[in-house]
Amino acid sequence: MQSLLDLSTNDLLAKFGMGGHAPGSGSAAALKGLLAAELIVTVGVLTLKKSKYLNHHPWIKDAVDRVQNHCIPTLKRLFQEDADTFDGVIKARISRDNEPDPEVKARLDVAAGETLKEATAIPFRIADVCVELIGYAAGMFDSGFRAARGDSGAAFSAAIAGTLSAVFIINLNLIKFNGTYWARQQQKRCDELQRKVSEQHQKALARITYLRTEALADHDPTALVGKIFTGSKARYTRRDIDTRVADVQRLVWGLRDGIWLDGQSSPDAVSLLDPEIALRRLGYRLEEHDSLGVFRSGTDVFEVAGLLESDIGRVRISAQMNPNVRRFTAAHELGHVVLHPHLLEAHRDRPLDGSTISKASIELEADRFASSYLMPANLVRTRFMKTFGSVPFVLSEEAAFALVGTASPKVHQVLRSRRGLARTLAAAVSYNGQQLISLAAQFKVSIEALAIRLEELGLVAP
Repeated sequence: MQSLLDLSTNDLLAKFGMGGHAPGSGSAAALKGLLAAELIVTVGVLTLKKSKYLNHHPWIKDAVDRVQNHCIPTLKRLFQEDADTFDGVIKARISRDNEPDPEVKARLDVAAGETLKEATAIPFRIADVCVELIGYAAGMFDSGFRAARGDSGAAFSAAIAGTLSAVFIINLNLIKFNGTYWARQQQKRCDELQRKVSEQHQKALARITYLRTEALADHDPTALVGKIFTGSKARYTRRDIDTRVADVQRLVWGLRDGIWLDGQSSPDAVSLLDPEIALRRLGYRLEEHDSLGVFRSGTDVFEVAGLLESDIGRVRISAQMNPNVRRFTAAHELGHVVLHPHLLEAHRDRPLDGSTISKASIELEADRFASSYLMPANLVRTRFMKTFGSVPFVLSEEAAFALVGTASPKVHQVLRSRRGLARTLAAAVSYNGQQLISLAAQFKVSIEALAIRLEELGLVAP
């Protein structure tokens, strides 16, 4: 088959629009990845020419080299391979459908299925490259040439689109093998891809909001950073921590003082609470790694959840943890950055999601910072009031039935515990017959962390 990428742009687009199967959706996914890759290279090359970004040049150069020497050649090969392989699938199906002998037809059907399995492996490989490109695009947006953030943003979205396209294709192909063990294995891989792309989509939207708030900024960010840095103490009260949280949130918003203190919010409020945004504004880079190793505490062995490296301005988070743990850990490390600037060496933390109480004072302070940062008091109160209609929530018979929809004494016994009621409110997906997104899901924290916050804010009657 002709090398499709040797066609002119117009001829290639016409090929996609002819209603044929080569090139098809898999090649389209690879093409989106190629577009992302070339844009990443563009931003990287521009950045390497600017001395202003000298500190980021080593990473930028490595990223450009990896994209040019691995990602682009791989996607070009997969673009053609998908077209060729799926052409084989179609031919196998035609042979099967035209065969009059039932036994031969059955054998041809098995052969067509095996060819489809080979074709299904290709979008997985395309998705893996696109996921890698998402990371490079995000890094270019954060650390690369600022005037080229349109290019890095376009790369970000194209890489996401390439991954999501592959997920669509894989799910369609797996229908043929529904119920088999192999299909379940592939579906599990596909679900993980979908989770990753969903998370990255939220991060892309947060960067759009970041650009918008940057354009609206009417404060001096240098002064705010100076205020945050010079305000460190040996010990912090809850009020001290809330003040530091408000300073960082104002820095992130880039808007007038008090916007987080007067109960106002925007549709993107929770997206802007992503700790990665704050860390970036403070000059830190947030990275996810497959594993950060383990550490021992007495007889217990813990997977390292987060690693703060203040000397090089980096926070690393383990991808082994669930999203709530990763988010809370990142906010916890942000707390260390803001509250404990003396922590210059590597600082490791065990998995946490805000549901347990730390013993060491600096860990407790970082936990309180994370809780306050991820669940701002007035934003939580506003959404709690909107959901449940009263503050604090008083457990009457009517309220209990509206909350759990049953008069079961066993259920009501749980609600009579303040923590039990707080957990139920944090996790509620319906109230008084109305479907809703739970408060824990809205703030992207664990149910226990949100329950503790509801108690701290006095939103659950004792």
